[in-house]
Amino acid sequence: MDGIDSHPVGAFAVFFTVINEKAFFRFNPGGLLSSSIEVSDIFLEDSVVVSVRGRASREQVFRTRTKDLLDGAPLVVLVNRASASASEIVAGAITDNKRGLLIGETTYGKGSVQSILSLEGTGGRLKLTTARYYTPSGVSIEKVDGKGGVKPDIEIPLTDEQTVRLAVKLAQIAERPNGPEDGEEKPEPTEEPKQPAEGTPAEGEAEQEPFHDVQLERATDILTGILIQAERSRPVAIAVD
Repeated sequence: MDGIDSHPVGAFAVFFTVINEKAFFRFNPGGLLSSSIEVSDIFLEDSVVVSVRGRASREQVFRTRTKDLLDGAPLVVLVNRASASASEIVAGAITDNKRGLLIGETTYGKGSVQSILSLEGTGGRLKLTTARYYTPSGVSIEKVDGKGGVKPDIEIPLTDEQTVRLAVKLAQIAERPNGPEDGEEKPEPTEEPKQPAEGTPAEGEAEQEPFHDVQLERATDILTGILIQAERSRPVAIAVD
């Protein structure tokens, strides 16, 4: 992200966190509630993160406990249809507290608290939904009758094919976090080049176009715009003799 990381104002596009040891908000199935609070602590100061409401229990409200470690730096979070559970809680807290922008797709909608009861004499178990998670603005994360999930501020839907290719790309990045970056010198192959397998494009034939992460590209453009505007809004120092 040339021109962003080095900018004096500073900006952060959050493409990954450490929720349940998963690297990304997109395709992140979530984890523990405590993990979502810890991650929210990085971005939010004295703010509501999520509330838990049940039929037979009092409402529980969870808040951040530390200062905003990014000190208000511009923030963009990428989410998609496979962002679930704890990642949805963090995303909902960021957008509802007006701390940053969500870009991508409406999240999965997994926001229920479930309890498992053992059935005596049968060896079976019964799973009951006993409560649900709500964003700071009071919106239920759990998807019911097609409604639910956390909606992005800027929606950039992907086709099923684009979603699959994005998942493959992010998985490759996660598996090789220290691999060569674009533009870096890559080691020369030591083996003889193999013949293309049957059904693959031969030399001179059209190959599949490189995948472009349009959500990431849009996030970068937005952050760049925010930084330019912030720079223009700075007071200009005038020397007077």
